[in-house]
Amino acid sequence: MERRMERLSIRTPARLHFGLLEIMKDQPYRFGGLGLMIASPAFHIEMRANLRFDLSETGCWESRMEAICHQWAAYRKQAQLPSVSIRILESLPSHRGFGSGTQLACATATLLDTFAQRDRLSMEARSLPCPVRSLSQHRSFEESLQDLKQLVRRGERSQIGLAGFLEGGFLFDKGGSSGRSDVERFVAPDEWRVLLVHPSETESISGQLEADYFVRCESSPNPHRDRMLQLLAETIIPALIRGELSMMSEALYEYGALSGEIFRQVQYSEFRTKEIAERVARLRSLGVQAVGQSSWGPIVFGIVDEEAKALSIVKRWNELARGSEISISRISRQGAVIDWVLE
Repeated sequence: MERRMERLSIRTPARLHFGLLEIMKDQPYRFGGLGLMIASPAFHIEMRANLRFDLSETGCWESRMEAICHQWAAYRKQAQLPSVSIRILESLPSHRGFGSGTQLACATATLLDTFAQRDRLSMEARSLPCPVRSLSQHRSFEESLQDLKQLVRRGERSQIGLAGFLEGGFLFDKGGSSGRSDVERFVAPDEWRVLLVHPSETESISGQLEADYFVRCESSPNPHRDRMLQLLAETIIPALIRGELSMMSEALYEYGALSGEIFRQVQYSEFRTKEIAERVARLRSLGVQAVGQSSWGPIVFGIVDEEAKALSIVKRWNELARGSEISISRISRQGAVIDWVLE
């Protein structure tokens, strides 16, 4: 008797976005930028064969996941949704700067794809655990990225979350003006650690408010674009290739600050709020140079070259700071991972 899948699960990374290069229409590198995928926090989602389609264990994400599932069925030309139950075991915080919407959409669509194609996947692809890219054995990264982009209808302003879901690492998105998914990936040393400052405030930027901010700020080209490209080409990317954090730290901070200037008319400074700016300054005062705001924040990140230093910074932060927590994450070096049990 043919073996059937009993349980399927996926764990995604989270996305940190270091800033866009350009937002004005018809300009080079529009919506291009630099980002990084980290191992935690994460979405951990499970799917099981069931008598009917069931999302009752997805909590506050249920309506969004239902829309994603119907979108998947329409794109894949499926007459109906599969008989599965889906539950969320762990979730990314929304509107914090982690790219939760993109990771949720990619994870859900990938689970449905894998369930639908389970009998055609090779035994090699069924190794446990399995990076999602290994499921697309005969597709290039470009082809996989384009298919995922159309499937989940994400990546309008940045492809970093999509590319990072597939492969992890540091990602340089050159922008979508060419119509291609032109993204370069770099792998940093496994010893590097990412500090995450989690604020207590809940204010966020999303939806129509975010769209309005872009409209207000896109009337002229980014005057700092050439300098940001210089930082990438001459310092940040060579340092990533060589695995030298000290070489790129100050350049990464400058890159993020210059990107923030694009939105100065709708935020406090190069950072969205006074509180975010203060956390960035405090983290740098503790000896972390590679610091910035992820997307709109309020998450503030810092990158250090070893866990011992990260632990030392966390201790000193907790001795000095109140009202915000700090945690440590590893870099996600392979993107989302899928796991299954066959019986």
